[in-house]
Parts: sequence; structure tokens; C-alpha cells
Amino acid sequence: MSKLNIPSALVLVGLASGFAMAGCSDGASKPPCEGEDCEEVDSPVTEGDGDKPKADAGGKRDAGGGTKRDATTPPPAADKGNLPCDVAPVVTKYCGECHASSPKFSAPMALVTAEDFAKADPDAIAARVGESDPRKAMPPTTSAKPSATEKAALMAWLGEGAPAGTEKCNVTPQPTADAGTNRPDSGEVPPPVDEELECYKMVAHSGNGTGKYRVGAARDAYFNMTFKAPWTGVAYGIQINPIIDNDKVIHHWLLFQDDVPGRNNAIASSVGAHPAGQLLHGWAPGGSPLDFRKSGVDVGLELPGDNSTYTMEYHYNSSDPGAMDSSGAEICVTKRKPANIAGVSWLGTDNLLIPANKWSGTCAPLSDKPIHILAVVPHMHKQGTHMKSVITRKDGTKEVLHDEPFDFEYQRLYEKDVWLQPGESIATDCTFAQPMTFGTSTEAEMCYNFTVAYPKGALASPGLWGSFAHGGSNCLGQ
Repeated sequence: MSKLNIPSALVLVGLASGFAMAGCSDGASKPPCEGEDCEEVDSPVTEGDGDKPKADAGGKRDAGGGTKRDATTPPPAADKGNLPCDVAPVVTKYCGECHASSPKFSAPMALVTAEDFAKADPDAIAARVGESDPRKAMPPTTSAKPSATEKAALMAWLGEGAPAGTEKCNVTPQPTADAGTNRPDSGEVPPPVDEELECYKMVAHSGNGTGKYRVGAARDAYFNMTFKAPWTGVAYGIQINPIIDNDKVIHHWLLFQDDVPGRNNAIASSVGAHPAGQLLHGWAPGGSPLDFRKSGVDVGLELPGDNSTYTMEYHYNSSDPGAMDSSGAEICVTKRKPANIAGVSWLGTDNLLIPANKWSGTCAPLSDKPIHILAVVPHMHKQGTHMKSVITRKDGTKEVLHDEPFDFEYQRLYEKDVWLQPGESIATDCTFAQPMTFGTSTEAEMCYNFTVAYPKGALASPGLWGSFAHGGSNCLGQ
């Protein structure tokens, strides 16, 4: 089965796509210059060039290989900030998406130039790159990892104090083949939609459907925005593309279908509970578009129109009183009913009243039909370090569905192609760095493994509390 390209939902900010490295300037020799300006000076030599000198940018080469800068030629613009050519592509690929010139997703500083690294303390950065604790490691433990050669080049350079390079390198951003490509924050353009699909946007607004939402100074603030379905009749969601506007303040968003219609364009504070809502998709750093076309299966989400409404839950963290945002989603639908209707189920547990380092919840679906699991999206908060979900088959054997470290700053989707048969169950364990209890704040904890599967509603065994907080599409161990 081909790969499914769906949400790092929740998600519930980051980052698996990267950039491929391109070579530095080739250092090809130029014809010797003539005239009295051609005085010999020292010229840098690149490794592997032997004694062949290389012309300085903007300089002239004399017959002996030296260079002299023309008085009218300014020095290279990035003399102080150039990254060495063996380091530049590594930094671009593994640091550049968060530590950009304008840092994103709570990154504390830019890491674009040699000066940036020098100011940030090369030794401290090297310690993070070599860190074994998944909560402190850089790049995040759930993102793409540098190869041994790439890491060695970066660590050697940091060990030297991060000196500026002597050349300006040509690094061309290109996507890697890593899982998690097509992320909205990577700059990669989502795959083109089929002609049969019609796309609609639901984004944060000022309250009348226009303008941007005034976030202001907001600490762990949750807001709900309600949108009337822009299509008529029943439509089927095939693709949901995250739209991320102000990446400095948005932490995540969740999209729900309302069981009980709300008021169009209504805005209200939220406590994170949606007893009358069905989770459809979400985004956090590391998140991806939902694209059922990549699954190799005729599948989609059933989305009623007309007077139906949809609610976007936004989680903001902002210290800027003037912060504005218009993040949200582009929903692409068709009127053709797919052969299979999918849904998103909440696995894990809400029973977290007593502080503990590990929480566990077992999902025992009530369905008598086989269930096809297409993807899982783990979600915890800052103290979460690892999630493991294990299937118990009817014969008593165990099969790992998911077993990966967790990183709050990079919450990604994991594609699956797993069938669950009637009578089988899934046990989910969440591990935390210190004893924690449940809460919607990022300073408290959660233990959810959001699971995309069909038939819709089959992966459910709603208990009393789970139904109150998350509606009927949950299979939480109580």
C-alpha cells in the first residue's frame, strides 16, 4: 500500500522534511589578469585542490595565483557570517526550520550565520546536539537525524568555536524522503488537488469572518471559532491542508465536526473539552496535511453541509500584546461518496488524577467489524518522553503498533497499515520525565494516541468521562 500523507494532528509546532545539500563553489581557475593591479596576495586553498589557488570573491587573479581586491569592489556581504561549506547544508537541513532568521515555534534564537552560533555559545549547542535526553536533544528526537558524517562536521566546527567560513556556499533547499514531508511549515507546496475536489478555508478571524484574530498577550490560551459549512449537502473530505499564519504564537489547532450546530463566526474561550464534537484533524509543529489520496484506499471523511457547523480549537502562547493570527485549515471535498468512511479516535487515557511517571489505557473496541488503522498521532505535553501502543491479538500474541520517543516541539504523524480484528485490543503507555497529572495546560499532561481508521466509529468504546470530554469517537482506557 502506498503511504498515507495525513496529520501530525495534534495533534496536538516542526519537522521531518528537510533540505538536501548542494556543493560549494567549484573553485575553477580563472585566466590570469594583466596589468599593474595584479599583485600577489595570499589566497585560500580548498581541500583536494593541491596547490591550485582559488580567487577571492570580487578579486582579480594574477599570473602567480594571488588576488587583489579592486578598490571599488566591496568585501563579500557575508564575510563575518558565512557558514563553512561542509556545515551550511547541515544547519539548513536540521536547524533552519525553527531557528530561522526570524525564529519559529518558540525557538529561542536564530541559527543562520556563524555570528548567530557564536552569540548562542557553540559549546552549549554542541551539548544539545550530543544530548541523550530526548527532551533536550537537538534536532528533536522525532525529526530527521543527521548522518554520522554530517554530525561529525557540525560538532568539529562547533568545537572550534564556530568560525566563519571563507566562502559563500550554494545550499539549495529541497525536500528529503523522510516521513512527514508536505509539512506546511517546511515551505513545501502541498500536492495538487484533483479537479473533482473543491477547497474551502476555515481560518482564525476578527469575529465577522474577515480580518485576523487578535491574539494579544496569551499564555496557554484556548479559543474556539465556529464556522458554518460552506458546502451544501453531504461532502466527503479527501484533503485537509494546514494554513499557518503567525508561527510565533500558534501552538496547535484541532478541527471538530459539531454534532449540535453552533453559531456561525462565534468566538469563545475553551477548556479543551468537546463532548458534542467529532475530531477530524489537527496541527502542531511537525504536523502534515491530511491526504487520503495517498493511502491507496478509496476513503474519506463524511462532512455534512447546509446548517452544519465546524469548530476550530486554537491553542495560543504569545507575549506580544499586538499579536494577530489567521491560521486554520483548507478543506478539500468531493460529492462522490468513497467506498470507506474514516474517523479519528482518541486512544490512551484520561484517568490521570494521581501523579505518575507512566500512564496506561487499553482500547477494547465494541465493533464486530475488522478495523483498518491508517495512521497514529501521539500527543502529550512537555514532560512526555515516550509512547508505546501494543495490540493484543485474539490468540494472545502481541504486536507493536507504535513505539517511539515523543517530543513536544515536534509532534508528527506515523503512517500505518494495520488491521485490528474483532475481540482484539490496543494498550497505550505514556511515559513522562516526572510524575504528572492530567490537565489542558502545557504544564500539566495528556496521554492520547489519535488514531485514523475506518470504518468510522468502529474504533470506539466510550466510557462516561471520555464521552463527556471527547464525544463518542473515543476508546480511552478509564
